[in-house]
Amino acid sequence: MTLAEKLKEIPVSAGVYLYKDSAGKIIYIGKAKRLRSRVQSYFREARPFDRKTDALVRQIADVEVIVTDNEVEALILEATLTKNTSRVTTSILKTTSRTRISN
Repeated sequence: MTLAEKLKEIPVSAGVYLYKDSAGKIIYIGKAKRLRSRVQSYFREARPFDRKTDALVRQIADVEVIVTDNEVEALILEATLTKNTSRVTTSILKTTSRTRISN
């Protein structure tokens, strides 16, 4: 399944999304109240220009979503996944709404 096909199949519910590069390495972990809307927002032509986001989107080769029952579970899962991601090979930049992971 292509990335474009996966983007169309993302559920509307709350959860966590993982962006992966062409090697399958996680490059970004985020949470969302509405997964479909949040994940697809990265790929919209009309989204505001942002160098960091543009650089991230160029690297995305795959997306994985984990559906949760609510926003609180998504927040806890995001934190857990971030903690379990190897800190030796990643640097973590936390923002108020999501966690970015880059090489």
